[in-house]
Amino acid sequence: MSESGGTEEDVASRNKRASGVFVQLYRVWRYLNISKEVKIRIFNTNIKPILLYDCETWKTTNQITRILQIFTNKCLRGIMNIKWTDKITNEELWTITHQKSLENQIKRRKWNWIGHTLHKETGAIEKTALDWSPQGYRSRGRPKRTWRRAIEDEIRSTRSWNEVKGIAGDRNAWKLFMDAPILHKEYKDLMMVMIQTHK
Repeated sequence: MSESGGTEEDVASRNKRASGVFVQLYRVWRYLNISKEVKIRIFNTNIKPILLYDCETWKTTNQITRILQIFTNKCLRGIMNIKWTDKITNEELWTITHQKSLENQIKRRKWNWIGHTLHKETGAIEKTALDWSPQGYRSRGRPKRTWRRAIEDEIRSTRSWNEVKGIAGDRNAWKLFMDAPILHKEYKDLMMVMIQTHK
């Protein structure tokens, strides 16, 4: 984490380390006796964990997500031996390699961690930290995009932070929430009914 609270330096470090491991496994990617399915499993278990380590705490931006996705797409194309002259969209690439967009993967990991934290007992320091606000006065100008503001922006169109904390109190409701994480608005009414039922 930088002095400004950004995560760009950590993301750059993750990207560099994952790239180094990918290069070390070059012979594996080129070995013809290993199926492409096995190679994708190796990528999922050896490259992606390095790339996305601690992504739950990142203050993600469109630029950060784009950098990570470009690296991932490049790796997948190399594993599948897809040349730049081959006309294939990213969505088609993700389909044949059984991948999801990095943006959705990061969101799901982040909200899994938030749910795990909200389930902890009252007084747990990590649970308290989710609602902590720094004291004092900020300098004039546009408010900085903090991690807390980033997650609130992800759910703003469907529910509030207090509603999310209410959902976390019911494991069944949270499971439904995670099955449609911040993406499907049609779950809002169902969530609200379950919250009111358990009050």
